Amino acid sequence: MKTRSIISIVLVIALTLMLAACGIANASGNDVNENPDNNLGGNTDNNPDSNINENGNEPDGGNGSDSENGSENGNGSEGGSNISNGNQSNLADSPDDILNQILDALNNEGINMPMALPPQYIEGDISQNAIGLSEADYIRLVVSAYSSQAAIGTFAHQIILIQAKDAAAAAEIKNLVSGKNGYDATKWICVMPQSVVAVDSGEYVMIVASRNEVVDAVLAAFITAAGTTGDVVKFFEFVDDGSGNGLGGGMAPMLPIGKDD
Repeated sequence: MKTRSIISIVLVIALTLMLAACGIANASGNDVNENPDNNLGGNTDNNPDSNINENGNEPDGGNGSDSENGSENGNGSEGGSNISNGNQSNLADSPDDILNQILDALNNEGINMPMALPPQYIEGDISQNAIGLSEADYIRLVVSAYSSQAAIGTFAHQIILIQAKDAAAAAEIKNLVSGKNGYDATKWICVMPQSVVAVDSGEYVMIVASRNEVVDAVLAAFITAAGTTGDVVKFFEFVDDGSGNGLGGGMAPMLPIGKDD
């Protein structure tokens, strides 16, 4: 009798434990079913397209707006390219090519110029006499420089085109050649140019010494090629005494401008 009682008690306890285990299992099962995709984003079942729409909207809306902003920035860049810094050049060729283009333009316009030599490369060791730059300044500031001058020394005529290392160097070169120890407008024998000017455009600097009409024509051709330039600095001017001595025919009075500054 005792044995049966013990067995009954054991069975009751076992049954109770089984029922408790089933309850726990069901409870766990209910938790899983309530959010079966919890680790994968439970909201997906409640709104299966929500994440897709959000992501879809982001490329179309967010990235699309970025693309639109990119276009705006692109237009801004184009606008920026049209906005001159006051001295942003369209020139891109080497100085000798640009100088030849200017000479061709003058010939096509029928500008009366003395017979001139083709552009010649200027070495740094003669830059003081040729350009008005010391050799040290030439090395420091210049990439290359070319000169076209009258074939006969009795004509005071020279066009120089200099490619500087950058626009800031070009501005410095213009100041140096037009300064006190710069370009020598009196280097010709018994003659002088009517005027000497210097102008910069981007990384380029041009010096022109000649008759006034030639200087004006060269400046116009340079400005057309460059698109925009800095200020034109006239640092030497011939004072007409009525003799007509501009490019030749004897020593003429002169007015050096800015050389004593």
